[in-house]
Amino acid sequence: KRRQRIKPHRENKGFKDPQALVESYRNFEKLQGVPQERLLKLPESIDLATPEGRAIFERLGAPKEAKEYKIEIPPEHGDPKFGEWLREVGHKNGLTHKQMEGFVQSLNETKAAEIKAATEQATLKAGEADQALKREWGAAFEQNTNIAKAGVKALNLTTEHLNALEDSLGFEGAMKLFHRLGAA
Repeated sequence: KRRQRIKPHRENKGFKDPQALVESYRNFEKLQGVPQERLLKLPESIDLATPEGRAIFERLGAPKEAKEYKIEIPPEHGDPKFGEWLREVGHKNGLTHKQMEGFVQSLNETKAAEIKAATEQATLKAGEADQALKREWGAAFEQNTNIAKAGVKALNLTTEHLNALEDSLGFEGAMKLFHRLGAA
């Protein structure tokens, strides 16, 4: 009679044969050999706002404080305050050190690729503008370039000023402006 009760239970649990049942029990015993402090019991829902919820994420690898995240945002990728913001968001959402590290690495790689693409695009545009000026100015290109340089020098413009003018007018437009100023 007892055998009749075991067989349906074994089949309901998906054990193909008694050997599979024995293996399952052996694994259960191994698990029970783990010290209780190493076992993590999860509630039905986890609220990071509670000390209990926060403790669970800290056991999984989240830092106790946001400042503990090791976040490196290169200066060319933006404001250093962005790294502080990332720390706060990561801590608020219970991200582990490893998760945050992976996220920031991907973010930095994406930003570096964007900067590289923008630099290549700007170099290409500058080359095209230079060629257009050479066609327009023809044999006087070198002479007109020197006049434009004299115009820049006379105005005592900084690199930042030059870059801003070039960004707004384009390379060709800026060179023509400086040429007019130099010739004047």
